[in-house]
This record gives sequence, structure tokens and C-alpha cells, in this order.
Amino acid sequence: MCGCEDGESPEFCRWTKPRARKEHECRECRRTIAVGERYELIVGKWDGEFDSLRTCLRCEAVRDAFAEVEGCHPPIGTLREEIHECIWLNGLQREFGAALRKRLGKSALKEAA
Repeated sequence: MCGCEDGESPEFCRWTKPRARKEHECRECRRTIAVGERYELIVGKWDGEFDSLRTCLRCEAVRDAFAEVEGCHPPIGTLREEIHECIWLNGLQREFGAALRKRLGKSALKEAA
């Protein structure tokens, strides 16, 4: 069973896509989000704790493709493990690949390989 159902829902949150004014680290791939680059910012309160979650737009697209195939978004920071458990172990590579191509295009998939 996939773990994305286990993620806690926030008490509240806000999604934006600002341009970075300083370098940040993507919460999924750990890549540096460069100054001037757009990224996904989710600010909210989970289990009584405030947090700011920053994700590069490529990882956001991968997470959205995962959600298209699996029907839920995995908790931020667990994408790699969720892809392994939910996509690879359940034989959904073809569906996931199609969803990724739709979001990223063939050239971006070659760059990521």
C-alpha cells in the first residue's frame, strides 16, 4: 500500500510560485534552487508546527504525475520512496512515464536521465 494516504493534512497552508531571492534547497531532490528561479513554496501548519516547504518545479511536475497515476500526492520529501513503492513495485511505469511526458516533455526527461 502506498504511503501517500498516511501524510498529515495541514491545519492550513498556502501555495505560491515565487522567484527565489536567495538560494534554497529542493525538499525532494536536494538540488539547489538558484536565485531568480521559480519554485513551489508551501507554507503551513502541520501537527501544531509551522513549516515552509520549497520544491523545484521539476519535482513539482513529477509529484503531479505521480498523483495522476496514484490518485494522491505523497508527503513532501518522500517522492523518491513513493515512486519506488507505488509505481515500480506495482508495475505502473508506463502510465507514470506518459504522465511525466505530458508535464515535462521529452527533452526534459532526457536531461533528467
